[in-house]
Amino acid sequence: SKKDQKRLKKQSYELSGDPTKPEYESASYSKAACGRANLRAAGWTDQDFTKPVITIGLPYSNGLPCNNRVRDLGDIILQAVEEEGGKGIFAFTPIISDGETNGSTGMKYSLPSRDTIADCLDMMHHGYMADGIITLSGCDKSVPGALMPIPRSNLVGITLYAGAALPGKCMDVRGGAGLDGADVMEAIGAYG
Repeated sequence: SKKDQKRLKKQSYELSGDPTKPEYESASYSKAACGRANLRAAGWTDQDFTKPVITIGLPYSNGLPCNNRVRDLGDIILQAVEEEGGKGIFAFTPIISDGETNGSTGMKYSLPSRDTIADCLDMMHHGYMADGIITLSGCDKSVPGALMPIPRSNLVGITLYAGAALPGKCMDVRGGAGLDGADVMEAIGAYG
């Protein structure tokens, strides 16, 4: 409702400009004109400037099964936020899979990626002066990384689990049933 929109829209007035502030004050409507011009170039409308801005945090890569659907789910969340009167803004982050980098030099990037995810979400949320945050996650590093910015910055937000990784397809095994990383690791263990 309009009442809920006004109650939630606080921080993002710094981005869009607060028409109730005197022109000489920070975050006044005239001082935020450049920000609005850039947002208009990104497709925002006059109506969007009155809505609370909601960060949609998405640790995403199309290269790993536990986060490859986060982008599509983010589109669904964006649509729901906008149907409820908010204006969503995506915050994508890097994500490293320890399941894929296990036993390689890439593994040294997996654990630090958790903090990088949290830092990226924090930076995007505060940099765009958003009013609330919704994060999605799907693997052992993105789950805590997507959650961490909410309590550490005392944000209005929620984090959602994007679901378990789906297995790959292997037509020659189990009649085409899916195989996942655990099946491969068990097979390596059984061989060796």
